[in-house]
Amino acid sequence: MRWIAAFSVVALAIAPMPVLAASQTITQLKVSEQEAQDQEVLKKAYQSGSLQAAKAFEKDLTTVLSHAPASYPQIERRDDLTVIRAQSRTAAMSGAILVSTLNSREGKAGTVATSLNTYPMAALLLGSIANEQRDPRGAIAYLDKGLALQPDNLALITEKGGALVVLKRFSDALDLYERAEKIDFITKLLEPGGEARVLRGKGFALIELKRLDEAQAAYEAALKLEPNHAGAKAELEYIKKQRGGGAQADIGLVTGDKAKDGDAAPPKP
Repeated sequence: MRWIAAFSVVALAIAPMPVLAASQTITQLKVSEQEAQDQEVLKKAYQSGSLQAAKAFEKDLTTVLSHAPASYPQIERRDDLTVIRAQSRTAAMSGAILVSTLNSREGKAGTVATSLNTYPMAALLLGSIANEQRDPRGAIAYLDKGLALQPDNLALITEKGGALVVLKRFSDALDLYERAEKIDFITKLLEPGGEARVLRGKGFALIELKRLDEAQAAYEAALKLEPNHAGAKAELEYIKKQRGGGAQADIGLVTGDKAKDGDAAPPKP
């Protein structure tokens, strides 16, 4: 059995977005009353501790996602204000500091404001819950709603990639991962570990497409970013066995909850 990992969505630490009081150039975005209410629902769901527990919030999260505006980019520029939406405090601060630094170097005045990435995070959690329930098609339906808001969101991309692989849509998964490799540096910075996950997903899809040299290169590139990743090392060993005529292994999906009996159960038809 070989495993492709879904995003560990409930591991995200949701905390107030950072405020850099010293310079007043980085602040917290004031959101609408509706979005503030939606954020409270989101926080409760993410802090539930597991995808099984988060399933109790599925109906509420669907309602939250229905409130998403037509436009909701991760990095949004409004005249002299740049909004950074992120899924963790650390990522938000990293992106905000980098944007603020670049603005200063270019002589641009303005403020950088950070906010919780409300609606794509709702889509991500709903997609993760569906993947946990062995419903990759349902997961893709939710994840596509998030990707319509933020096509370059690496967490959504890698979660969808896992669902595509389970459905044996390897070429579609590869296309998704290869597009993700072209995402700009600042957007990648908003998803710590996302670039390595994209490379591992790409490698997995390439193995299934019998493109072993390219798969090896993808996993080796992933290990340069995360040198101790056991899954990437195991896949490189699997590539060696495939070159030697080894048997093809079945595919399972490791979700955000710990692996347990039934993880290799087939997807719903």
